[in-house]
Amino acid sequence: MPKKKPEKKVSEEDAKLLGELKRLMREGLKTVWRGELEEAKKLFEEGEKKALEVGWDEDATVFKASRFLIDQRSQDVVKLLAPVVENPKLRLRGYAYERLGNAEELLGHHHQAIAFYQEALGDPNYDTPGYVWNYMGLTYVKKGEFNKAIECYRKALDVPGYDTRGKAWNNMGNAYAAKGEFDKAIECLNNALNSEDYDTPGHALNNLGNVYHNKGEYDKAIECFNKALGTENFDMPGNTWNNMGVVYVAKGDYDEAIECYNKALESPEYKMQGNTWLNIGLAFSWKKEFGEALKWMEKARDWFSNKQPGMVYQAEYLINSIKRQQELTKRSLDEAAREVQKLTSMVTPKKAISYPEEDPIDRIREILDENRNRVAEHATQEGTRYKDVLAVLKGWSSSIPIVSAVDRERFSGQVCQGGGYFIKAGKQGIVIDPGLDFVTNFGTNGEIKGSDVTKMRTGKKTKPRNFHIKEITQVVVSHHHIDHYVDITRINDLDHQLRNYDVKAKEREPLHYYFDSVTYKNHSLSEVSNDNIHPIDPSQPQYSLQGDVKIYPFPTQHRCQSSFGCVLEVKLAKGGKRRIGYTSDMSLFKQSLPEELNNCDIIIAHFSYAEPDDFAGKKEDDNHLGYTGLKKLIQGTSAELYIISEFWGGKGDYRIELAQKLRYDLKREGREVKIIPGDVGCLIGLRELDIRCSRCGMWVPSEEIFVTAPEVPFGKLRYLCKNCLLG
Repeated sequence: MPKKKPEKKVSEEDAKLLGELKRLMREGLKTVWRGELEEAKKLFEEGEKKALEVGWDEDATVFKASRFLIDQRSQDVVKLLAPVVENPKLRLRGYAYERLGNAEELLGHHHQAIAFYQEALGDPNYDTPGYVWNYMGLTYVKKGEFNKAIECYRKALDVPGYDTRGKAWNNMGNAYAAKGEFDKAIECLNNALNSEDYDTPGHALNNLGNVYHNKGEYDKAIECFNKALGTENFDMPGNTWNNMGVVYVAKGDYDEAIECYNKALESPEYKMQGNTWLNIGLAFSWKKEFGEALKWMEKARDWFSNKQPGMVYQAEYLINSIKRQQELTKRSLDEAAREVQKLTSMVTPKKAISYPEEDPIDRIREILDENRNRVAEHATQEGTRYKDVLAVLKGWSSSIPIVSAVDRERFSGQVCQGGGYFIKAGKQGIVIDPGLDFVTNFGTNGEIKGSDVTKMRTGKKTKPRNFHIKEITQVVVSHHHIDHYVDITRINDLDHQLRNYDVKAKEREPLHYYFDSVTYKNHSLSEVSNDNIHPIDPSQPQYSLQGDVKIYPFPTQHRCQSSFGCVLEVKLAKGGKRRIGYTSDMSLFKQSLPEELNNCDIIIAHFSYAEPDDFAGKKEDDNHLGYTGLKKLIQGTSAELYIISEFWGGKGDYRIELAQKLRYDLKREGREVKIIPGDVGCLIGLRELDIRCSRCGMWVPSEEIFVTAPEVPFGKLRYLCKNCLLG
């Protein structure tokens, strides 16, 4: 970028005109914030005209770009301002950079937006830095970097004469709420309401209602929503009615909730009808009125298909779930009637219950004696002899494990397992995101019976063992979604049983849990010491976990308040280290590639699913990597092995084909990459980055493993060596 030349002295007349142009720019901005868009356009047109009258064409361009921004013509703004922003004749340089930042923000280019905002702050003649600090804070929020956002809002408030302090307080409250720090959020939002310059109190009251909802203080939430609806010129009543409906559902008042949702739909400005129709369907489902629930949910699904395709899967999941509830309700009544008929046919009409001739206590004692040691025997058995392995214990994502369990016919008779990951490095055992089915997958996988696996790792052949709770030392949860955290309670229960029945385990170091901020606030591990539960703030560069394990977190954009990915650096049993990257659920459409993923040996990347436009590079998923995001990730990193995981099977099983497509496209670009789809039972050796054969248990180089399709769709993938493939 060319070096800026020092500003020349201007005449008194020019200075007066420049002051007037800046006033029009400021007034235009405030008018935009009030939602008076046509009035704002008039102010910008007036500024453009005044600048053109004196030959200040470059400054006129800034006003023209401001009008384009109102119509969200972001690309046109960039085309207009890029050629003039460094022109020495430009007087409104700071405002030009501010507009470029706004445009890049609308385009989703957050990193570039921040760079332009910083350029605006560097202009000594720019007279509204508070505005830019506020904009920059909003950008950091979209990146999930809430601490940086809060710092920006504080800098805005520190600017002398900053005249929109209420907005900065409101935005800071939202950032604290996103972090799960609700009391601080309430303090900030009240500061917004007490600010004399704050002209949209309804927004802060609506946000305050959401915070009280998250705190479980439902009556206070409803009070705030009603106050918001009563404010003058409130421009988002539909959103507030919808929020109030959600709170009434939480209170169990479903009829009141439905009334609120209908009022949201009646609001002319409200544009999220699909969400509200879905909420109405949920309210009716809680009332057990399944037919009415399905009507609204199917309506929501059709709306999502056209307006918000990423939500279709959730609507379909709920529709299938309610159909299943409807079926089970009918079936349970029918089965109960049949059972009564069956029982009554076995006894005389005069007796509904039979009476034994002898006391069954002796048989009860025998059963108790035969089974008294079952739990103790499990607690005292040994775990695997693995030292340095990564176990993929996750199959399918989101709702698929639940839907397939109740509707196997649609999934080729398979129960699609969820789960998580387990890293065994030396004496450390790290669980990552233990979602649905993790404990089941963990306890039923490990060494392979009848194979040479134990000989390969221990030097002698012995009876194979499965993974055991005593191998776990720490648990990491990246975000508060059911397929990522729900089994933490089962892990804790297993650990409790271990300590009760195994004398040696009582001296064992307690498990340590490392949670994102929302899981940290809402976990149910009431019996675990607070000293053993730690929050992870992704804005912090590094954490040292127990056993000299290091975690380098980074924020991720996903549909939740708090989410992070990370790089885990672990020490191997015989020396050396491995860096394992984990994307968790993230979208590269909304954020840039985290630099922490550079220099990883292995990267576990969550895919979800992709539409045809995503495979063609025309549209990216805004909540998961999808295909385009996966490709960007691999293009921007240099790991030795990529494991693709987190498959949403709502549109079929194409795990093998996905990995093939990635390898095909990357090879055309001149790069051959080791990519495998992950499934439950895939084990990777961390010393050599070799992979265990699913059949014989031999460990072979990753480039020599053959990942074969399941026998039926949605079944388990197999990882075979050449001999087993041919044999």
